[in-house]
Amino acid sequence: MKKMPNLRDLLLKDAGLKLLSLLLAFLLWFLVARTLDPSDTITFNNVRVNITNADILEAQGKVYEILDNTGIVRVTIKGPKSVTGRLQASDVLAEADVSLLTEDNTIPISLSLNTDDTVDEISANLQAVKVSVETLASKYVPLNSTPLGTVGEGFELGPITLDQNMIEISGPKSAVDRVRYANVDVNVEGVTRSISANMEIELFDANDRQVSLDNLNMQTRYTHVDVIVLATKRVAVHASRTGSPAEGYLYSGSLSISPAMVTLSGSQSALAGIINLTISDPVDITGASESVSKTVDITQYLPEGVTLAATETDTMFTVTVPVEPVSYRTLQIPVSNLTLTEVPETAVLSLDRDAFIEVRFSGLASELEQMTGESVFGEVEVGTYMESEEILRLTEESYEMPVTFTTLGTVKTVQTAYVTVYVLEGQDD
Repeated sequence: MKKMPNLRDLLLKDAGLKLLSLLLAFLLWFLVARTLDPSDTITFNNVRVNITNADILEAQGKVYEILDNTGIVRVTIKGPKSVTGRLQASDVLAEADVSLLTEDNTIPISLSLNTDDTVDEISANLQAVKVSVETLASKYVPLNSTPLGTVGEGFELGPITLDQNMIEISGPKSAVDRVRYANVDVNVEGVTRSISANMEIELFDANDRQVSLDNLNMQTRYTHVDVIVLATKRVAVHASRTGSPAEGYLYSGSLSISPAMVTLSGSQSALAGIINLTISDPVDITGASESVSKTVDITQYLPEGVTLAATETDTMFTVTVPVEPVSYRTLQIPVSNLTLTEVPETAVLSLDRDAFIEVRFSGLASELEQMTGESVFGEVEVGTYMESEEILRLTEESYEMPVTFTTLGTVKTVQTAYVTVYVLEGQDD
């Protein structure tokens, strides 16, 4: 009877040949796979390294700062094209575990995919993250605001109010020490109304250079800002006088105010009814023998809800009331410049039209200088003269009657001037 071979003998029989067949089959499969799904390489730039277990340092009262931009790496992946063709940067996991921190302050970077795909190789241009480990520090810095631009024409920038004037920052001690203040930029270019909004806070060093927030924490990144924008209006300033100067002196009639104009600020409704700004306290020139000046604080005369514009740097205004001595001038007035009035109906009166009368005038020098004998006119009020002299009827004779002259400003006659009035025909009985 023929002996049947056992399983061990079958497996060991021609073992070399069988192993060779297996290797040839694998090689054939590999060649077919590479032909149908060739190898490919893909690179992702700017992959951020995720720092893990940072709480280890926090528990020690320390913080880290990534140096030399080593927290960003370039990752290269090699594998089948069917895999690399569908990978994205978000599929790459780059991690640095703080528990592996070395004595030279580097943390090894581990690379992996967050997918189930298998690749041949994954590598990065950096092997480790370089860090600086420092004591955790914090402090408060002042929070300021800076307006940028110019508000609309006819408006001015009012107060800018922040909901806080200090801000707390924390982070590596060296980074915290660099910060001197925080600031909010407020864009007011062309603005014609008030603003209320949340605005971003930025940090600055002692040289007014902006400090990066990458390694710093702030109490808040935003603050609420209220910006008041006010309307402006430019108006004239008015003032008045009271009293009379000393005997022999006159008020010249040209009161002056310096400055003569003022720019006001307020809401549009508050400014709408303002035509000018009046200094309500008059300047008293009683008994004055020279010009009188008075300096006042213009702010005490501002209406409610109105202030001086920011361009008005001086609040003190000066009111000057000019006082000067009386001047005199004598003129020869042609009688032809006189008119007879209030003449009784039946009387016929005449004047010597070729004659002149000498009249002395007083007043301001500037006004007297403009006068000539030919420019002055007057009238003889016959009826008024008859009443004052209790004359009931005019007879055929002459009378010396007073003349009333028409003058301007402060000019007046020093003494009453008279002219001869001739009665050519008296009144009927």
